[in-house]
Amino acid sequence: MIVVQLTGGLGNQLFQYAFARHLALLNESDLLLDTTQVESRSDPSHRRQYKLHHFSIPSQVVSWDSRFGLSFQAKDHRYSRGPVSLLSRLFRNRRHLQELSESRFHFEANALARRGDFYVTSYWQSPRYFDLIANQIRADLVLDQPLSHEHQLIKDQIEATAGSIALIVRRGDFANHPHHSKFHGCCSYEYYQNAQAVIRSRVQDPHLFIFSDDIDWVRRNMNFSCPATFMDHPYDHSHYDYVDLHLISTCQHHIIANSTYGWWGAWLNQYSDQIVIAPKRWFLDASIDTSDVCPGEWIRI
Repeated sequence: MIVVQLTGGLGNQLFQYAFARHLALLNESDLLLDTTQVESRSDPSHRRQYKLHHFSIPSQVVSWDSRFGLSFQAKDHRYSRGPVSLLSRLFRNRRHLQELSESRFHFEANALARRGDFYVTSYWQSPRYFDLIANQIRADLVLDQPLSHEHQLIKDQIEATAGSIALIVRRGDFANHPHHSKFHGCCSYEYYQNAQAVIRSRVQDPHLFIFSDDIDWVRRNMNFSCPATFMDHPYDHSHYDYVDLHLISTCQHHIIANSTYGWWGAWLNQYSDQIVIAPKRWFLDASIDTSDVCPGEWIRI
């Protein structure tokens, strides 16, 4: 049995799932998703939600409920609670599961060689953890419901645009949170200008589709050297970020921020001639080895 602790936003949850999915397959084990962390964050400025139920993943959700013990959530989102003897014991006393966490940020080959029952923590932000099951992960991450009429029209617009480029500007906690702004930071205006120059040299008639968690700030503060469409939908991005992720993946090429969210939008793209520009500086702390956070064919500047 593999139980993975989900934490952070959608991009982080996807990395945690992809690693645990591969580990579970290698162990021929069931995979359970522990949503306790995303459901119980005490900091309201950085509270996240479980988002993987919007995809076609086969895993079961578990979470800790102080009133009832271990809770299960089936794919149809109905909860069943009560005494589940084996799993309750495993969950309450984790020594029955070996805890598996990263000892460093970059890829650890021996992590996938582990055999047994594990409670998985950490972030696992390298495609090398799931390259061998990439097709399976892409199948798991198909949306489980059709797009709304409005979202389908946006997708049709993107698919009808030759040279479509998703450009992602991450702001939010990277700009405003007292801790995350000092750890992550935001990509500079110069980065986006240089990335557009690379795209213009390789793509005929590029057209930008601008995605951001602060699209109004982008409108006021950034100019673009290519024709651009701002994806300022009349809905809260935080509630429909999984839809925007799908729309990002629909674009032919990508300019991403130092964010796992944009990373997944680019990775889920299906174009064989895709160009992805990603920042060389992933964190403000240059001592963290991020050499394999991106696939080797992506261009880092």
